[in-house]
Formats: sequence, C-alpha cells, structure tokens
Amino acid sequence: MDINLGEEQIERIVVFEGDTAGELAREFSQKHGLDLETQLKLRDLIDQQIQNVIASQTQSPEDPSNL
Repeated sequence: MDINLGEEQIERIVVFEGDTAGELAREFSQKHGLDLETQLKLRDLIDQQIQNVIASQTQSPEDPSNL
C-alpha cells in the first residue's frame, strides 16, 4: 500500500504473510519520524487493508456480491 507523506513523497508498505499491522506501522513510523497518533492511525489503516484482502480472497467466485 502507498502512503502519502506530503510534498510529493510517497512511500510503499509491502505486507507479507505473517506481518502484523502494529509491526509495520511501528517500523514505518520510526523510519519516517511519525508521532504516536499517526502511527496508531496507520496501524488501523494497514489492518483494514489486510482484512479487505483476506475477505476478498475468501469469497466464493459464485458469490453474487462479487459482481
């Protein structure tokens, strides 16, 4: 997922199996000097994206909600 850091600076967070939203947000925040509040928001955003991917992978192809 791409994170806009402002001033046309975009950084990508790549999520691999076994990664946690908390770990990824903490490492990204330390690398980019983000405060705790922003780190927590980022953690929630990463977690939401992970859940969306998991949900899309578990839906049956015949599920009408996939249309």
